[in-house]
Amino acid sequence: MNNRFRLGGAVAAIAVIVVLGLVLIQKPGGSGGPLPSASPNPSPSPALSSTPSSSPAVISPGQICSATACLTGTLEAGAYSFAGGLIPAATVTPADLTFTVPAGWTTDSGYVSKNALTMQKDLAHLGPNEVFFATFPITNVFSDACHGTNTMVSAGTTIDQLTNLLVAEKGGRVASAPTNVTFAGFPAKRIKFSVPAAVGVESCDAGVGLLHLWPDPDGTSNGGICCSAVGSTDVVYVLHIAGEQFVVMTRQAAGASAADLAELNAIVASIQIATSPASPAPSGASSVPSGASPSGASPSP
Repeated sequence: MNNRFRLGGAVAAIAVIVVLGLVLIQKPGGSGGPLPSASPNPSPSPALSSTPSSSPAVISPGQICSATACLTGTLEAGAYSFAGGLIPAATVTPADLTFTVPAGWTTDSGYVSKNALTMQKDLAHLGPNEVFFATFPITNVFSDACHGTNTMVSAGTTIDQLTNLLVAEKGGRVASAPTNVTFAGFPAKRIKFSVPAAVGVESCDAGVGLLHLWPDPDGTSNGGICCSAVGSTDVVYVLHIAGEQFVVMTRQAAGASAADLAELNAIVASIQIATSPASPAPSGASSVPSGASPSGASPSP
């Protein structure tokens, strides 16, 4: 479950390095003789085949993430859950969380997506019509999402502290003013982020010109969430759950349809978190009336 974002370009670069290394290892040293002839038409290794060997798994309603590992596949319509666990070992949620999805959605590494380009979640290549939601415990954030290598700072201990850090994060994303909402019965802050074309992400540190927002909760600079594409919109709900800083986030590509956004909103509105809200709330901020639902803070623009 570590490294919940994947960078496709980095994988390709590693593959090139491995191939070059094998060539150099096989080259005779100073003998002047010919290289051993390769056997004609070698059969490709199944591990290197570009064609999937089987259809993606179909997942029935139930648990799709344990505290430390998640399933990958196509989701049937129904109710699903993420199991909570101790931080930092658990990289999805500190408390048990359930939600309901319609048909047509997939999951990988704790991301629940529609219209993803590939089953294996590669955030460096957001589908042009993609929508997804994910959950993250957060122990640190980057003060500069574009040049975050040496700018990791503590996420604080309250909703307000984490919210202020996310709004102040450098890198070019445009943040809305945070609003008070009630999310699954908990007081929360909602922030909407957009990425204008003028951001210039090609100069960022992530290796392929992308923004790195926060890391996995293990205290290193790895994993977490990255790669807000130009034209995409993120909506982040900031909570304090089971003594941990925690967010539920959605992302929509510029071409996401109204129908898919409605499904995304319905999934977010269905979320239930299996722990009692803290009293008083650690944010110090007033929440909306208890009858309000998270869909009142819709992730749609």
